Amino acid sequence: MRKIFFFVKILLPPTAIAVLAVMLRGGKDILTGIYFIFPLIYVLAGMFWTKNIFRALSVYVLSAIAFMVPINMLYNMGDCIDLLIVYTALFATAYAIKQIVRKKIKK
Repeated sequence: MRKIFFFVKILLPPTAIAVLAVMLRGGKDILTGIYFIFPLIYVLAGMFWTKNIFRALSVYVLSAIAFMVPINMLYNMGDCIDLLIVYTALFATAYAIKQIVRKKIKK
């Protein structure tokens, strides 16, 4: 049961990104997703779905793939590397803040 829960925690953020990317296909809604919803998912993933660095990297890599593939294939937006860099910074900052708070609480 723990292994199933472990995989669900890793697959939840990328699945949410992929589903939202497909659901927001109706025109300008994808811009709302790109600038508001996807960064929020990355921040929440960095804060709540990561306990160790392995899980954090797994969630991040799968989320990046789930973001890049639909955006490039469905919307023909080309290269979204600059957005992914911003999302990486948000994810890393959220993860670092979580680790700092966790260390402060343990003291």
